[in-house]
Amino acid sequence: MSFTCSQCNKSFSSKQNLEKHLDSVHLKLKPFNCNQCDKSFPSKQNLDRHTDTVHLKIKAFECTKCNESFSLKHHLKSHVHAIHTNPRPKSMSRGEQTVYDVLENLELEHGTDFKTEYKFKDLLGIGNRQLRYDFAIFHEETLLLIEFDGRQHFKQVKWQNNESDEATKQRYQMTRCHDKRKNKFARKNEYPLLRIKYSDVNKCQELIEEFLKDYSDILDY
Repeated sequence: MSFTCSQCNKSFSSKQNLEKHLDSVHLKLKPFNCNQCDKSFPSKQNLDRHTDTVHLKIKAFECTKCNESFSLKHHLKSHVHAIHTNPRPKSMSRGEQTVYDVLENLELEHGTDFKTEYKFKDLLGIGNRQLRYDFAIFHEETLLLIEFDGRQHFKQVKWQNNESDEATKQRYQMTRCHDKRKNKFARKNEYPLLRIKYSDVNKCQELIEEFLKDYSDILDY
């Protein structure tokens, strides 16, 4: 069952997500006001975070690898991610690299936490092959999924010149089947899923930011 916004026709997996979308995107409600400046926020959690980081300047999270300290745990995780590790997968398409770069910038700026090639033990494909989503974003209790769909998701594409037409057809059919299973799994478990088509690769930043605003308060700082 889906819930459709009367203002923009977007659909959501739950009434709670729809109401959150209406409040933040259309009504732009920010009922929690800071008593030390003129900023307001959509949730008390955002207000408390703002007070701790901006006004109290609390830095309770220390990096174990260097002398840096941070006011928020996810800022520490972003620091470790960017400075002390190299998590970028070696094999990525151009579109996936674009999505990765957008998420990495958001992580450094807003403290988002994401993983690539994210899998669930009960999400299986043909032949009991474990399926994976291209990206999973974690924010407090929210899990959001992103898939970048290349040309092979919409038409038959030969990977090698000597590949038979039948092999190309079978791979395309398997890709479509796996996409449907991923869509169904996300809907069943109420995980918001954004699919970015290869033709929209230049709109990745805009699409991802809109997606995050609709389903979480990641960008409401």
